[in-house]
Amino acid sequence: MLTIDMTYASHKELTDMLARYSSLFGTVTQVKVHPTPSPPTMRPFALITMGSRQEAEKLAVAFGGRMIGRAVMVVLQELEHASAPMQGRAAGST
Repeated sequence: MLTIDMTYASHKELTDMLARYSSLFGTVTQVKVHPTPSPPTMRPFALITMGSRQEAEKLAVAFGGRMIGRAVMVVLQELEHASAPMQGRAAGST
């Protein structure tokens, strides 16, 4: 699970932020963010495709994601807000 501030970020900003964090584990080839999936009982998630299966495994271990080939499904958890927005902050959790 990845805890991230989704409130004040655009879809592109979320995608770029996830690509930056994921690039720590290898080559990112695609990021698809689903911040409000249907039905509403589902949690927000991202599908992040890496350059190799080994890189995907590293990303999956770091964020507790599930692998589908070279893609990793990472559940997104909304960052709990203090008094001010903390745009661009994220934290991994397993």
